[in-house]
Amino acid sequence: MFVVMAFVNPIHGKEDEMVRRMRSFRSVLQIQSGLVKTFVLKERDGKTLVGISMWTDEAAYKKAMASMQAPAQSTPPDRLRESPPTMREFSEI
Repeated sequence: MFVVMAFVNPIHGKEDEMVRRMRSFRSVLQIQSGLVKTFVLKERDGKTLVGISMWTDEAAYKKAMASMQAPAQSTPPDRLRESPPTMREFSEI
């Protein structure tokens, strides 16, 4: 199992739009080979969103990322978040 977590801090007032964007990206991931499950979560304080994708292995994740194109969006992500997401990758032990 290979897990990728993206921590996103949306700009105040843009939280709902950022969630819609993350869900749109999740729908693109759904058709990728090797994807096990995805989640879009919100921290209790509401300041941080977390996108989680679980993959059969790292190779499946890398192949999916190399082959897919993000859906067209009307608002660039930099206008929705304070900074680029913090990405964390985990492997099952």
